Amino acid sequence: EDRDVKAATGEEGAAPPPPPAAAPRRVRRERGPPVDRSGESSGLQIVVQGLPWAHTWQELKDMFESVGSIERADIAIGHDGRSRGFGTVRFTNAEAAQAAIAQWNQQDLQGRTLAVFLDRYA
Repeated sequence: EDRDVKAATGEEGAAPPPPPAAAPRRVRRERGPPVDRSGESSGLQIVVQGLPWAHTWQELKDMFESVGSIERADIAIGHDGRSRGFGTVRFTNAEAAQAAIAQWNQQDLQGRTLAVFLDRYA
């Protein structure tokens, strides 16, 4: 017979192992007010999909600077540290965002077709 089985079942005087210690409970923090996700856009931020994998935020910003004044440009980065192929650009006015969409949507960039549209949640 197997000794380990006897030890686990408590046969022959062996005590069963103690149960694992319970993890300490986390203290719940108060959350702030819920984020409004009604789909109402500010009209200032655009999403750019289909970017080349090697594109940086600076290249994205430089690409759209001719359209209007930019507050910030970001490239989405995955857990592995590589680009996810899309980014966002936030303009200082809605007219520049609309001009960027008109100029860059469905354009080819290094063999990839860009999709440019208003960010519904920003």
